[in-house]
Amino acid sequence: MSFLQAQIPFPKTAADYKKLVFSFDVEHIDPINQIELHKQTREVMYPTLTNTAMTTSKLQASLKNI
Repeated sequence: MSFLQAQIPFPKTAADYKKLVFSFDVEHIDPINQIELHKQTREVMYPTLTNTAMTTSKLQASLKNI
């Protein structure tokens, strides 16, 4: 997994541990793995977006009734 590299290789403070960001070189990731990642991301994100949209529409309807 040489394509995963931390931008802060040796954190020195507690704040550095929270700022760990990985950069990915997409050219080194197999296309099959990229497709699988997109599928898993969609499975996680779709319900969240749906719930948020439903909540927003309910709030808008409540504001109209006020």
